[in-house]
Amino acid sequence: MSFSAQVSLDGRKYIGCAREGWPSLSDTHISLSGKYVAKLRAADSPERVITLTLEQDNVARMSHDYLNNRPPILQTGTWKTHRDGFVTVWLTNQDGRSISENIIFQIQGQLLEAAGYDKNLFGSEGLTLKKHMGQEGQTPTRLTSSSEPLTLEGLKNAEYQCEFAINGRVRLSNGIYRGKIVPDSATELIIMLSDQVAFGDLNGDGPEDAVVVLISNPGGSGTFRHLGVVINEKGSPQHLASELLGDRVRVKSLSVRSGEISVQMMTHGPKDPMCCPTYQVTRNFVLQEGKLVMAEVRDLMKRKWALRSFGVKDSEDLLVPRTVISLEFSKDGKLHGSGGCNRYFAAYEIGPGDSLKIKSIGSTRMACPQEFMDQEMRYFEALQRVSAFKVQNNLLQLFYDNGQRVLNFIPAPP
Repeated sequence: MSFSAQVSLDGRKYIGCAREGWPSLSDTHISLSGKYVAKLRAADSPERVITLTLEQDNVARMSHDYLNNRPPILQTGTWKTHRDGFVTVWLTNQDGRSISENIIFQIQGQLLEAAGYDKNLFGSEGLTLKKHMGQEGQTPTRLTSSSEPLTLEGLKNAEYQCEFAINGRVRLSNGIYRGKIVPDSATELIIMLSDQVAFGDLNGDGPEDAVVVLISNPGGSGTFRHLGVVINEKGSPQHLASELLGDRVRVKSLSVRSGEISVQMMTHGPKDPMCCPTYQVTRNFVLQEGKLVMAEVRDLMKRKWALRSFGVKDSEDLLVPRTVISLEFSKDGKLHGSGGCNRYFAAYEIGPGDSLKIKSIGSTRMACPQEFMDQEMRYFEALQRVSAFKVQNNLLQLFYDNGQRVLNFIPAPP
């Protein structure tokens, strides 16, 4: 059985259809109720902890704690869920005085990602709150009675996955492993734990996990650095996932913020010798389904994109009026969208770092006004020359022609 459905969001009305068996708004409302937490950078304090509590009676409470020995800022208001996967929070009171702040969040599983807000509130990094699954009143990083914190000593003597080892695993002793690369070989495999270690809850269970860098020398000229996630399993370190950072790269720093891992490192520019990387980059990773995934890749796939402009970098052309060009990535290595006239589809491949290749583009063969067709052809040709991508502040950029040209996308309307 089908029904009509209607929802209003920020004064705009959306009409569509619903089916029997879909989750009701009350079900979604109950599942969203709870406490959500995020940590942001702050200019004059160590950091800023934001806690949003959504009560089942539609009361919303938000606190901003700057960890500077002063009472947190307390805000109250109301909240409401919407059928299209959004929740709106209206804040009307701050420490006893009237305010008017509206924040629209997009629901992403256990995350609430701010999609509409005053940029002065949370800066360029935005706001993504993670649902706190612990007991009432328990902070996100507080350990349960059955979990002791991971220690550097424990990490230095833990067992780690290793693609170079005979059985795929090695156990360090005081931060180092030495063994034969293969039986009866004079070549020695050396694995070391670097000095860079960061702690934070990566799998959402409360106790702090660890992020490490493993340095591997399998006997040749290469020295490989892997990023490793070590889960706190009741106080015992368990190596869960690894990701190759590169050969002879230099890791400058590691950090964990709201479940996201940030790696600042020096890698090789186009003309750098292998000994001496000079190109500084920041790589961000998240743990998904037991694997390390670049945060940019996650962001690439979690929404539909609409093309805003494309062409020579810093002087891109806007689209022909009344045309909409869209793009959507799937996890199976396929993408699809509208070229402004025809539906299209293609395959894509994400390589090391921010590299991206799009190939095997196909489309329907509808006829449209000539200016629409010309623009669509330019767009398809640009897609085939894409070599890199970047996702930042809800903007997707696909770079082509050696980075001299760019396709600029924004999130498509719901």
